[in-house]
Amino acid sequence: MAAFKEENAITYRIEKMRKQWSKSVQNDTQLIKWSVNQDEVRMVQAFSLLEGSENGKLPEFFLNFQVPFSNKESYAKDLTEFWLQLWNSTEARKEVESRNVLPDWDDAPFKNITEKDNIPIFLKCMSSFTRAIFKRQVLVLNIMPLAYDRNPEFREWVFECAKAIPENLRLMIYDVADFPIFEKIPREIDHVTISPDLEMGKAMREMLTAGSGAGSQSALDINVCLFNMADALKDKDVSGVHHWGKEAVKIGKKLKNKSLEATAYLAYGSGLFQLRKTDDAIQQYEAAEKISKQGIEEQDVTAPTLLLQSYNFLASLYYYKKKREKAAAYYKKTAEAALDQNNLMVYLESSRLGAEMMRKTGERKKAFSWLKKAYENGQHLPVETQKFSSMLLLCQTLEDFAEDYNEKKLTGEIDKHASKIWGNDWRELAKGKTYKNLMTPQT
Repeated sequence: MAAFKEENAITYRIEKMRKQWSKSVQNDTQLIKWSVNQDEVRMVQAFSLLEGSENGKLPEFFLNFQVPFSNKESYAKDLTEFWLQLWNSTEARKEVESRNVLPDWDDAPFKNITEKDNIPIFLKCMSSFTRAIFKRQVLVLNIMPLAYDRNPEFREWVFECAKAIPENLRLMIYDVADFPIFEKIPREIDHVTISPDLEMGKAMREMLTAGSGAGSQSALDINVCLFNMADALKDKDVSGVHHWGKEAVKIGKKLKNKSLEATAYLAYGSGLFQLRKTDDAIQQYEAAEKISKQGIEEQDVTAPTLLLQSYNFLASLYYYKKKREKAAAYYKKTAEAALDQNNLMVYLESSRLGAEMMRKTGERKKAFSWLKKAYENGQHLPVETQKFSSMLLLCQTLEDFAEDYNEKKLTGEIDKHASKIWGNDWRELAKGKTYKNLMTPQT
């Protein structure tokens, strides 16, 4: 069994989660809460994705929803629209076919959903789909919103949804043990809490030890250093972060691999940034920037992505330090690099934040021009991608500029475009916490 654990560290833990599920979840369970450490969150997602695939072993069928949480009034509407789009996509049908459960299901009654009674309609929609699969089938709705910020409204939405959930559906969520929001679940909700205790740091070391040879140093040895650095960071051990960060960089240099060396610098800098050792962090990020550029000259295919990360980290750090001119300069570099790499999501947000820095340093016209260019490029993104990107905030900021400069035509175009994607109340939505926290640097 020990060998099995070492060679299949993740598989072993998934199987452990399955056993805990089978032991805890009963026929009348309405809500399943995974109480996990931060490093276990991805395992909850992996567990659900696996159970929703042809490799699933549990009798329940799993569907995964990562739609960002907007507000409790419209979230079920967002989920329903996401599901219907998924249902009508070719890729989704192939996925369902792989489990031999492609049902003859009519989605027409659930189209054009409004905010009124959208929770009952969402549940009715999913229950109807489940019955179409098999009369006694049970469907688990795994709700893991992107940019999850422990919003109390999300908790209220979950409780309202769980109280009304039909017998053939179950709701699955996760709660981070250090920052829980689901400690007190109403008695009328039949729920279970599973604390998997997966020891993910140990799992990573098991995999790395199994994959690393006993001879010369390899890329896996850098990962061991980074996991040790993460442990030091957890204990707020500054000297430990320095020690393991330097070890990782040293290995990257010995391997003469610019991408690995830059990755080590980035991780080292991030650890120092989290400990608020900002000047030291800047040194590591600048080193990552320099090494990434060398990698590009050597035609290292990973180097451009690492350079983009270096720019973005430096921009965020200077944003945090309120050094606005330097932050603006690095957001500009980030935006240009992101556009070159066709990474429009990063391009949009770095353009928005760069314009914000320019405005605060008195370069309003430059900021306005910068935003207009970003807005024009952002319109090339698919509508669903725009919907859940920072394009909404960009539209709000650009409209403010357009009004200041009395550009009525542009103001009208922005309103028309934004209303089409987010509805007539898009300005109020833009003021919401979820979108403001989506990619804005956190301090």
